[in-house]
Amino acid sequence: MLNNMMRFLILIITTILFFESSQAQYNTRYFQDSIQRLSFSTEAGFMYGSSVMNNDFMNKFIYGGRIDRSKKDNAYNKLNTNNNRLGGDLTFNVNATIPVDTLFKKTNMALTVGVSHTEHIDAVFTDDLFKLAFDGNKQSAGEEAILSGTNMNYFAYQKVYVGINAITQKHGVILSEGFNVGIIKAQEHIALTIPSGSLFTEEDGKYIDLTVNYAFNQTDTSKNNLSAFNGYGISTQVYKDFALKNGDKFHFEIKDIGFIRMSKKALEYKADKTFHYDGIEVNSIFDINDSITNSISQDSLLDNIYTSKKQGSYGIALPTTVNISYTKTFNQKWKAEVGVFNRLLANYFPYIYTNTTYYFSSNFLSQLHLSYGGYGKLNIGLSTAVNIKNKVQLCVGTNNLNAYVVPKSTFANSGFIGIKALF
Repeated sequence: MLNNMMRFLILIITTILFFESSQAQYNTRYFQDSIQRLSFSTEAGFMYGSSVMNNDFMNKFIYGGRIDRSKKDNAYNKLNTNNNRLGGDLTFNVNATIPVDTLFKKTNMALTVGVSHTEHIDAVFTDDLFKLAFDGNKQSAGEEAILSGTNMNYFAYQKVYVGINAITQKHGVILSEGFNVGIIKAQEHIALTIPSGSLFTEEDGKYIDLTVNYAFNQTDTSKNNLSAFNGYGISTQVYKDFALKNGDKFHFEIKDIGFIRMSKKALEYKADKTFHYDGIEVNSIFDINDSITNSISQDSLLDNIYTSKKQGSYGIALPTTVNISYTKTFNQKWKAEVGVFNRLLANYFPYIYTNTTYYFSSNFLSQLHLSYGGYGKLNIGLSTAVNIKNKVQLCVGTNNLNAYVVPKSTFANSGFIGIKALF
């Protein structure tokens, strides 16, 4: 009886964690042309991380394996009261750059068009909720487990976008600026917000009291695959480079300024009261399995712990990203970049990063990445890129190489790959 109410809480954590995801890479422009050229490119990447769970813990949970007492205790030692984070992204993008000099007589301008797929998840949770999900409520018998301040957000969408890109040169530096506007087709959205809540377990396990104020939103559950149309939205991006007289460069970018409006089939559950639970009623010992199964199913749990339910459209703001960086070129072999990357409305910790690039030749380079923040902690990455006869460009890398070397001491993982054909 003690752990039956925990199924709903485990459902929350499972929804959050059973996900391998990524963030669009913001530093894959390894080679820059001084003129606009017709090109086609595709990129894919993933990133996931947590301020609490190391990669050893996350890999066992996502891919399967035993999470033993030592792994749990190690995660518990990283918990704080109410600001434990996790999140990630999965992205895929196909893009075309089309010079428009024949149309507008502007040799430095190009039309950009593309399609992309994005999945994103982020969450902040209390230490008590995390312990409840992985060790049940027996440990908190006679005490209140605090749930206040927990929230999570998951969405998947596809986007078609169009924009303008311009290339100029100043002080010997190649500069890029532009914007794009995208139309979004929402595939799925799930969100949970708990402004206040607690779970009290009677010392001898005789009853459980759940006092909670929460809102749970979800798009149409009957169709959430790639072809699902559960809403629409708009997304915009603006970026610009600034050159300094010494040949250094500033880069400024704002991405995903926009919103998604969910369809009228979306559901919203709300509650603001105390729910009392003192066991499962078994009608017959001959159907005991069915009785228990029906009592703890996801739908029945939701039916038992909400005070209002409605169907209808609602809107969400996209997690807007801001990226500011400074690049210094030392010589033809060495270049360094330092920057700050942040995501608003995404339970994100500001991401401070540096990239040091070494050119083995003008067409082959490697880049060392160091950073701190985001959904993880310290990150060490490595990537490489090659320009083949100025016709094909390839890049591959990770911002979390240490995740594969010391998984017990790292808290994020990522990888990306890209290919670009020029004509």
